Amino acid sequence: MELIAFKYAESDLAHDQAFLGGDPGKRIPISFLFYLISMEDHLILADVGCNELPGFDMRHFIKPADLLMRYGIRTQDITDVFITHSDWDHMGTITEFAHANIYIQQEEYQRERKKYETCSHIYTFDNIYDFCDNIRLVKIGGHQAGSSVVEVKMNQNIYVLGGDECYVNDCLVRKIPTGSTYCPEKSRYFVEHYSDEKYTVFLYHDPGILPGRNGAVKI
Repeated sequence: MELIAFKYAESDLAHDQAFLGGDPGKRIPISFLFYLISMEDHLILADVGCNELPGFDMRHFIKPADLLMRYGIRTQDITDVFITHSDWDHMGTITEFAHANIYIQQEEYQRERKKYETCSHIYTFDNIYDFCDNIRLVKIGGHQAGSSVVEVKMNQNIYVLGGDECYVNDCLVRKIPTGSTYCPEKSRYFVEHYSDEKYTVFLYHDPGILPGRNGAVKI
């Protein structure tokens, strides 16, 4: 099994969106990422990114499908897609993967159901979905009502693909919940629970992965 981070853009975010109680007059740098889990019989995307995001100055931008192709991966090669939540920058290119098996928490599916109309193989879950012995989808419900994370057990480690339960690693280090939250209590649970040293968390907007460019890196 391999876990690869793909970064397709950079931008900025209001400080008070990143941190609960943050300064609305400040902005912080963020990245836009999605993840690939490569297994013997599966090529799995954890979120699929977007081709545009109005309101954001997208720097070093490349369309997610073009970024995958740069590394020899065609959209039709993807067998499965995990959607952590139905915000546009996480599922905006879903129609390009309509052939794949799509896994999504049921509230998040219902929230933007029309955007999944071309997808013929959709599997929803309530709180936990065990994809296999080493991969589990877990509902958190902090950032959005049904927003989820992906837990991947690999090489004696538990990697967590954190969706937007927080935007940057500093939230975990300082245990400050995200300011962009549907449920502050569940956002606080996320930063307190997954800051435990047994987890290694990878987020979708932390600028620490491939700063200043786009591309891919094996985790």
